Amino acid sequence: MLVFICNVEPEEVIAFTEEEEEKLLNYINNNEDKLVSSNKSKIDAKTVKNIIKFGLATGMRIGEICSLNKDESINKDLKKVIVKTTLTKDLDNKIIIGKNTKTGRKKRQSRKKDIRYIPFGVLFNESEFIKILDEQYKVASSISNNSSNLLFCTQNGNFIGHSSFNAIFKRICRQAGIKLELIDGCNTHMMKHTAVTRMIENGIRIEVISVIVGTSVEVLRKTYAHILDDFIESEIEKSIKNRNSKLSLA
Repeated sequence: MLVFICNVEPEEVIAFTEEEEEKLLNYINNNEDKLVSSNKSKIDAKTVKNIIKFGLATGMRIGEICSLNKDESINKDLKKVIVKTTLTKDLDNKIIIGKNTKTGRKKRQSRKKDIRYIPFGVLFNESEFIKILDEQYKVASSISNNSSNLLFCTQNGNFIGHSSFNAIFKRICRQAGIKLELIDGCNTHMMKHTAVTRMIENGIRIEVISVIVGTSVEVLRKTYAHILDDFIESEIEKSIKNRNSKLSLA
């Protein structure tokens, strides 16, 4: 029996505003030397920076990101990330790569393939995303003990667990002065929530978002109901401002 290490979503969806997301990106881009707390950190600063960028750009779960194979999970010809696994824990509480994603069981029961293809440019400039990939590929290739051929791993070539990265992410958000009002601080789930929120705000159909992030339309509608409602209202306001029709009910 396998236990997913990231299988609990927060009860309340908390996403970064566009201004907060920009602030976070500016911080990690300009303060790489501050992203790890000491020289003894098991994860290097570039990997920390690129995991955060990856999460915000794709809406992938942290376990999915940290199970990516640096050669097999990236298709540069199609310009897509291939998602078909996530990190899990076995009965001995050891982190391993699972045979499917978090939602894989439900997909198999519905006779659907447990595989997703996420375009490089779904939320950010395609060329910028490729630069992230190229930088991280060099980091991963320089690690001699990377026996699992991971795109994101510790400096010893080991898996990056959700708990350890979550602690790093909380600290970075505090240092960047983001969401300081949260009692428990930020968490890595917020990267997915933020990506989904930006997709909704960008007008991507919810059916398409469902395919990209691997969450059913029903769950998306329920989880992001208030964001969808806000988006609908803002779109109606835009429509009123841009209305050209001369039709009248009078």
